[in-house]
Amino acid sequence: MARRRKQVAPVTAAITPEAQKSKDQLPTSPKRLQFSEAGSSKPSPDPDLTAKAEIGKVMHANELRQQNSHMGMRLEYIPPSHRDGKIVIQIEEEDVSGLKEHWATPLIGYVLGDTPYEKSMESYVESVWDFVNRPQIIYHQEGYYVFRFTTVEERDAVMQAGPYSYHNKPFILQNWKRDFHFDPKCITTIPLWIHLPSLSAGYWTTDALSKVATAVGLPLYTDKFTADLNKISYARVLVKVDITKPLGD
Repeated sequence: MARRRKQVAPVTAAITPEAQKSKDQLPTSPKRLQFSEAGSSKPSPDPDLTAKAEIGKVMHANELRQQNSHMGMRLEYIPPSHRDGKIVIQIEEEDVSGLKEHWATPLIGYVLGDTPYEKSMESYVESVWDFVNRPQIIYHQEGYYVFRFTTVEERDAVMQAGPYSYHNKPFILQNWKRDFHFDPKCITTIPLWIHLPSLSAGYWTTDALSKVATAVGLPLYTDKFTADLNKISYARVLVKVDITKPLGD
């Protein structure tokens, strides 16, 4: 015979009103919402990519800084004038007055028949013009130099100490001028030192020497010895002469 299974009554617990009241009085913590990190959070940044981006920013900043360091004067648009349908550029004296002092002391120098290298010219200036402060030496690609001295007095001292030669070739100096244009094939006038041995020192005034030197060319300077009357064997005068014409007797 098959055995009958005994039926077990379910166990129930009766909750009394006092127990329910005690349960309700227990402190409860606020519930927090939980989100899946897999579906909603942003991916972590790649450290390598971040480093590369920072390096790129630094390089770009350095490039801009380097470009700015090569920049010079900041210019502005100035409407041009028009005449007969053509643009006319007119530069007034006041437009360039700011450079007047800067260009007050230079000499222009060039060697007839030669174009010295910059290092060679620097060595020449340091050895021959050692009685003045070393001027700023600026080379122009057309083949001449500009020597910018500290003072007008130093410029004149160098002029008065001439004439000069560079490797047995005439080294010509003249005062800088704004519209100077150098063309060695078209040089017709050069500064030249002349001696006036027959002129007594009693005639060595500015006016008398100027009149005598004008017979040769355009008078420029006397040397310091002539001006100070320290050597009276002959007067020495720098004159700009036209080399296409014969010199006067």
